[in-house]
Amino acid sequence: MAKEKISALSVPPEKVMLTIPEFTAVSGLPERHVRMLVHIDTFPAVRAGIRYLIHRRNAEKWLSDASFERLRISEVSGVHKHSAYLLRGAR
Repeated sequence: MAKEKISALSVPPEKVMLTIPEFTAVSGLPERHVRMLVHIDTFPAVRAGIRYLIHRRNAEKWLSDASFERLRISEVSGVHKHSAYLLRGAR
């Protein structure tokens, strides 16, 4: 069975916790970047079983406050060095 593509319009605005595909749809970030973000200690995501849930408002605030140019490799927990470089380029 093929995965359904999630659009920003299909995610209710009152929904607080979002899956990675839902957050990808509402944020406009590539899914691979969101998957890297959930591994950063300060990013507002929790692991629930085998999936991650992202706190919508806190993540939006985190992204608006974050300066990807100043992201240091040491701030990234469990993410490959190349992945941290990709995060710096995300806007």
